[in-house]
Amino acid sequence: MQLVDAHVAQRPRSPEPGSAVSIGVEGRLRDRLPRMARGHSLAIGMFATRCCGSNVLVGDMTVRFVDAPSPDVVALSPIGGVAVFADRRLVDLLATAGPSLVEVGLPFVRHLAIELALPAAWLDFMASPAACRRPA
Repeated sequence: MQLVDAHVAQRPRSPEPGSAVSIGVEGRLRDRLPRMARGHSLAIGMFATRCCGSNVLVGDMTVRFVDAPSPDVVALSPIGGVAVFADRRLVDLLATAGPSLVEVGLPFVRHLAIELALPAAWLDFMASPAACRRPA
């Protein structure tokens, strides 16, 4: 499934009506998200690295607030008025794995994270060529 045209890939896109990517939000977080964002956008990204000099790739998704999105992202539907962008390598994964925005961590160091309804999809993604590609 191709969600991004290559010639449009140089800048963030506006979400398409009826976007294939739907991100759930933990109930109590939905009301607090605009206050947490303080006018910033939410960026969903990833990191990956080779483990122990082998061909095993390990990594995770990241969620953070940014002033301005980088050019290698795709705009998703806003959540509670907060603009949401995702690394283009993650769009297919997010469209199929049932992502939800949640708050995790100890009470004094809570942070945002993406939780997948189908966590095995992340393992499949990490074994794919997309995980190894550097952002455009």
